[in-house]
Amino acid sequence: NFRRGSNCMSLRYRRLMSSYKKAGGIVPGTVLLFDEFTDDNNTSLDAHTISPTNLVGASWVNYGNELEVISNRPTPKLAGISYALCDTTYADCKITAIIKSWGSAGWNRKPLIYLRAGNYIVGINEDTNKIAILDSAKAELAFKDVTINESQEYEVEVILNGQTISAKVGETTVEYNTASSGVTETTHGVYLYYIQAYADYGIEDFKVIAT
Repeated sequence: NFRRGSNCMSLRYRRLMSSYKKAGGIVPGTVLLFDEFTDDNNTSLDAHTISPTNLVGASWVNYGNELEVISNRPTPKLAGISYALCDTTYADCKITAIIKSWGSAGWNRKPLIYLRAGNYIVGINEDTNKIAILDSAKAELAFKDVTINESQEYEVEVILNGQTISAKVGETTVEYNTASSGVTETTHGVYLYYIQAYADYGIEDFKVIAT
């Protein structure tokens, strides 16, 4: 809230610039990108502006079935695999998001709700109660059992550090230490397998943080 005019804006600018290292990098802990997916319903993620934070000038690109904003979540228009990526300019980083689990009885196959981290897919498989790390072909590389209750929200944290990928839900952490494909990839995002379009579950508050 900059009611004090240019002096306040100048202070904001100095604080922002102080977060940068002399070498041109960003201080660890700086939020590079934060998207709350606030937009009109049915806005394609391709047309959605990342907000409230976007220091890297990223924008979403849809792949697979189109994702659009519904109730402040990226949501597929059709059942099936959908994902969207944005170029954060950082390969090594921390990615966090809130994942809301499926809450409807009667389905024999629950959704896969993952974060796309470079060439890898990380997150929760609610059908098998796992936190898992997969390659781009969805082959499971590492996993741990975790209890995922219906209609609950969970924070998922992914840390990318060279060949090491770690993922955490609650107090449960899984790690994969021999990543080799695309470890310098800077595009990250959301990856969803839905059994029903426009269902009340998915991803909120997507962040990419410098490490």
